[in-house]
Amino acid sequence: MVAQIYADDIIFGSTSTNVNDSFVKIMQNEFEMSMNGIFLSQEKYAKNLIKTFEMEEANLPKSPM
Repeated sequence: MVAQIYADDIIFGSTSTNVNDSFVKIMQNEFEMSMNGIFLSQEKYAKNLIKTFEMEEANLPKSPM
């Protein structure tokens, strides 16, 4: 498998479709993906933090300040 990561671009490939499929599944667990590419954002990370610290039912302020 070869993977190239540059800033926010990721390109990968392999001669084995099984390796490619496994890598796609791993990436889908970490990032939002579509058939056109991967969407990298901190939204999934932030949601995971909220879940980890059991803050789903927290009272949030109406403005960030």
